[in-house]
Amino acid sequence: MKSLYAAGIVLFVLSAGLSAQVVEVTGKSDISAVTLYRNQAMVSRQVTVGDETGELAVVVENLPATIQPDSLFATSDALNIRSVRFLTEYVTQEDDDKKDEASKTRKELKTIRIALEELQPERELIRTKARFIQQLETRYLAELGPSATALTKDTLTQTGFDFETIETMTAFIFAQQKEMAAASLELTRKERELNEQADALNEKLAKLGYQGGFMGNQGNNSPVAQQREQLSPPQKILRKAMVYVAKKKAGNGTLVLHYLVNGSGWNPTYNMRIEKAAAEKLEVEYLAHVQQLTGEDWNSVRLTLSTATPNMNADIPMLAPMWVRLVPSDEQPSSTVGSISGGNLLVDNKAKQVMLNAEFQQIKGGGKAYSDYNFKLNDMAVNRQSLEFNNRKDVLKNWYQAAKRAGAGIAVEYQIPDTVTLASRRDNQMVRILTAPVEGLLFYEAVPLLSEYVSRGMEAKNTLNQPLLAGRYSAFIDGQYVGSGNLPLTVSGQMLSLGFGSEPQLKCSRELKDKTGDKGWGRRTETYTYEFTVDNYMDTAVDIRLLDRIPVTKNEGLKITLKQGADRLSNDEEYREFEYAKGILRWDMTLPPASSGSKATAFQYSFDVKFDSDMKISTEGETIRQQVEADLMEMQMHRMKK
Repeated sequence: MKSLYAAGIVLFVLSAGLSAQVVEVTGKSDISAVTLYRNQAMVSRQVTVGDETGELAVVVENLPATIQPDSLFATSDALNIRSVRFLTEYVTQEDDDKKDEASKTRKELKTIRIALEELQPERELIRTKARFIQQLETRYLAELGPSATALTKDTLTQTGFDFETIETMTAFIFAQQKEMAAASLELTRKERELNEQADALNEKLAKLGYQGGFMGNQGNNSPVAQQREQLSPPQKILRKAMVYVAKKKAGNGTLVLHYLVNGSGWNPTYNMRIEKAAAEKLEVEYLAHVQQLTGEDWNSVRLTLSTATPNMNADIPMLAPMWVRLVPSDEQPSSTVGSISGGNLLVDNKAKQVMLNAEFQQIKGGGKAYSDYNFKLNDMAVNRQSLEFNNRKDVLKNWYQAAKRAGAGIAVEYQIPDTVTLASRRDNQMVRILTAPVEGLLFYEAVPLLSEYVSRGMEAKNTLNQPLLAGRYSAFIDGQYVGSGNLPLTVSGQMLSLGFGSEPQLKCSRELKDKTGDKGWGRRTETYTYEFTVDNYMDTAVDIRLLDRIPVTKNEGLKITLKQGADRLSNDEEYREFEYAKGILRWDMTLPPASSGSKATAFQYSFDVKFDSDMKISTEGETIRQQVEADLMEMQMHRMKK
């Protein structure tokens, strides 16, 4: 049976006599396999143990800085694993040349510190002088107000200001202020130069690997330069695992050390290729954009890509009772159909619940952390049930449909058939998951209400034996890049519809040809007639789908009837069942080759609108806007995943 032991569990079953006989050995290890999750990775190191037997402490060195120590565990088919420990060791790395250079740099920094300190008395003298000048200005000049001039010995006949003294004092004050400003600027210049020199020396120290340099002036709150008395020499952090095993037989033995690392993840991406000459084939290239910044290279490893979330916490969340009470009923605004873009409170609730569950799975230890997350999860559940109590049935139904779509997701794994090498570096790296053809159908779709250009699309069925995750795809036609789009989650056997940009050799226009009105007996009938013109500049015939719409309403007093063109509507079952009821019109037609200009294909249709003559048709209102949002989201999801 395979032996397994996880770090952090104290279960080292040894007698007092045996514990003294544990021999420490260094195991030779290489990364053999990696399971890459969306934001983490589980690394498996194969460790070889030498000829030693008995109770051994196998040291596995050079573990990365991104490791999660609590995730360490070991497995083995041949060795009895006792326990696993994570160790951190700080090793000083200092050579004489670097030490001498650092000491010399520190002396230069000390000289700069002294020079900055010597500037401080000059700065304080300027401040003192400035305060004195300010007092002189406010007090002395204020006293040089009205003065008396004696014309005779007995009487004062004229009063006024001593302008001569005021002028002299003003010139003196301005001269002093100018002198102080110049002195202050000169001090600032010297401080800046000294601090720049200090920054350069600090950078030099950092390159040498030393910490504890010099911090220059930090503004008025720290006017005195600071320097640590001691420099910290370079240190290297060694991260190790200590695996305690019982080895009975001589010869090499092996164990596998597993641990989670951060700084890694992957996202799905696709290349979708079609050839116009083979319009029934879609070439799917399924790729993974890999981020690998773990600090250790993965050389020739067996790689598994996973969408699961590794659990650090195996506890089961606990459901608490839901207490309620009666309160006075307040008048509340009536609910309407939930807005998909921002008004669906159930979608918001579900998103928060998913986030909380992910956090719950990552908590370490029990106690208060476990209790807090349990309370948060139950509080979120109470919020959901409150929404059910306080909203109408039709609103809740709409909300639940959107919440179901928003929560669509599955946990899958992709085994990469060949070994993979992924270096630890900043740029993304690409891994191919698979490439295979699937059955499909190339189609052209014209929606002149939205654009005069005709779009290209491909309807295909996922005939692969695994799902295609939601992600971005790059579209290619005849080897040429035509744009990118979004692929929804598509399980095996499910249909999907992909866009391949616009076809420049097809154009379509829409024009109102006629509008007539007939009013009588309190009712009004209006008839609208439209004409489409489709140009085909290709040398071959082209099948297209032409889409337009007639209004839909819930008002019983408004009747809308399709007339001309109704007999030519598409017979596609999906269209008839889902889109036609929403007023979407679709005609499937074939365009002759080189049919443009005077030879362009023209098509007309018309519909009647009947309503009370004292009413008018309106497309405004918040309820209508929200209904359009809901319909659009539903149709998008239906088209992408039939």
